[in-house]
Amino acid sequence: MPPFILTPAARDSQRLDLAVCVPDFFVALFALGCLITLLIGRWSAALGFAGPAALLLLLSWRMRRRSILAVLLATLVTGWMVIPLWLCGRAIFAASRLRRQFGLPPRHTAANRLHLPRSLPEALQLIAPAFLFLLCAVAALAAFFLSRIGLPFAVFHWLTRVANRQERRIRRILSCRAQEMRARDPRPIVLFLHSFADDDLPLVRRLEIHVRVLKASLTLEELVVSRLWRVGPVVAIGKPKELFSPLGAAREYITGDAWQPEVTALLQQSVVVVSILGGTQGVLWEYRRVLEAGKPLVVVVPNAPPAVSLSRWRAFCAVFPPAAQISVPADGRGDFPLLVWFPPAGDPLVLLASERDEVSYDLAFEYLLPRITPVAPHAISTAAVAP
Repeated sequence: MPPFILTPAARDSQRLDLAVCVPDFFVALFALGCLITLLIGRWSAALGFAGPAALLLLLSWRMRRRSILAVLLATLVTGWMVIPLWLCGRAIFAASRLRRQFGLPPRHTAANRLHLPRSLPEALQLIAPAFLFLLCAVAALAAFFLSRIGLPFAVFHWLTRVANRQERRIRRILSCRAQEMRARDPRPIVLFLHSFADDDLPLVRRLEIHVRVLKASLTLEELVVSRLWRVGPVVAIGKPKELFSPLGAAREYITGDAWQPEVTALLQQSVVVVSILGGTQGVLWEYRRVLEAGKPLVVVVPNAPPAVSLSRWRAFCAVFPPAAQISVPADGRGDFPLLVWFPPAGDPLVLLASERDEVSYDLAFEYLLPRITPVAPHAISTAAVAP
């Protein structure tokens, strides 16, 4: 099966993201005007700002859904400004190509599932990050307004980073363990294999105003897990003596050397296996077990230096022979796989992209998921993808 190149679609998606920034920018302006008029008690003026903000927010949402009509409307609305007109004009053809090739974008869910505090000590652990989050959020809002009268905008960015870290810490404390998740969701699991060193691989975010302004971070595991949760609950073995679970797959913690029998048991219960390409002995042992069990496998290649990617790929090929038939650049650069799907039968599907960012990985899973769902008939169906 020839590789599928995602680069043109990724560029179209980036053009659409740039166009979406136009209504988002005006939403932010109208929302700011609404907030200011509320603070000074001008209720009627606040409603005058809130109405256009709501309409533009709806327009922005429809553009993200690849609505050609919404992009055309944004082009007409911004026709009096050169740069927005150019951005929206380019996005018309980009949205048309994406809609024709991929259909509607799938709806994603949060990568991690949360629970109420299990005990008093766990509840007490939430006090400090919750207090810091609220403090930094209020201070960031004040810094945003003060930056208009001379306070460096870097202060706002620093406060939002601290608030984001505390928010992520809260979610890590409240993340469900594997046993809790499987009790909630009876579907066959998706087994997530990874090296512990790859728990928090950062991901280059897509161009969205709220993401860039608030400095919201995302890890590769979060993206992978949120996309595959539609197939089944995603479960992984956690790092021993880990205080809080990383955001992403629901962790199952094993003491001592009992992890190998547990991985084997989870493998038999899984409908699909997904892995961030690793090269450690533990991950290579797991790849051998996947091959022996005949389970379908999704391998995600992380954004790493070419030499590291090539070393990991060669180690993977040594223990997983079906991967050896895939040709990769000898120097690890150029058309190196972004994601590879090894079905239960047939040739592997290789997806390529020039960039390893949120946009490319998103499109890769959007292309792949309709091919995984026949393996899991209980999973939510997605729009058909053109070959």
